[in-house]
Amino acid sequence: MTYIGMIYWPYLMQFYILITWGQFPAPWGGSTGGAGDLFPRVRKSFKDKSSIPRCLRRGFFIDFSHLGRWEDSELKIKKAKNSVSALRKQASGYFQLKEEEERAKQRKESYEKIQKEKEYSRAKLVTIKNNFLSMYTIENPMERGFAFERFLNDFFEYYDLDPRRSFKILGEQIDGAFTFENTDYLVEAKWQKDPVNAGDLYKFAGKISGKLKITMGLFVSINGFSEESLLVDAPGKKSMILMDGADLMAILEERIDLTELLYRKRRYASETGNIYLKICNIL
Repeated sequence: MTYIGMIYWPYLMQFYILITWGQFPAPWGGSTGGAGDLFPRVRKSFKDKSSIPRCLRRGFFIDFSHLGRWEDSELKIKKAKNSVSALRKQASGYFQLKEEEERAKQRKESYEKIQKEKEYSRAKLVTIKNNFLSMYTIENPMERGFAFERFLNDFFEYYDLDPRRSFKILGEQIDGAFTFENTDYLVEAKWQKDPVNAGDLYKFAGKISGKLKITMGLFVSINGFSEESLLVDAPGKKSMILMDGADLMAILEERIDLTELLYRKRRYASETGNIYLKICNIL
């Protein structure tokens, strides 16, 4: 007999003796019979450690009216109720134990799921970082530019920014787009030896100003921006923020999250009018 059975058996036997020949609804299902039918099924039920506690929890053993036809029925009913009550009291500890085991199991499964998701996410970011570093070996500027656009699309997708690849409208080339905090951003990407000059910012500002007023822009230049370009006062300039290669590396090295960086740059631009907040002034 199992440990659980040893705990419950004395109480169940008291109850069994009182109801052996009664028409009692069987907690394990099916019809009831005499002692020859009841006893082996009760004993067999202990092989499933949870069967008796389940019966008690679901409200079995609550009707003792069939004992009314027996001699000393009131005493028998009282003893039957006391036996079941004692058994139910003993089982309560079992219920609590099983519930805690189930909660512990769920916590463990939840933790393992989170860890697997983190490992998968980190591995994906490593892949994106390796793709970025590999572009330094591409000598053809046009080929490197297209690779850079693909990288940015994967980069924004990793952070669930609903990116769109480069497209043309009315002869206008847009390197990409994404959505951050319910605001649409146009993307301009430059991988060139020299810092971006004022003319490039003028052109991008024109693309932004031709869209809805709530549209913003993100200009990404691997080698940064010239001092002259930062003095540009174009209609669309105040609707863009600037990002350079140092920003990208800080994100790929997990020193800051992309969404956090975008938020910090946009807030700084709103408060100061300066659209170029460098990562060294953030970290």
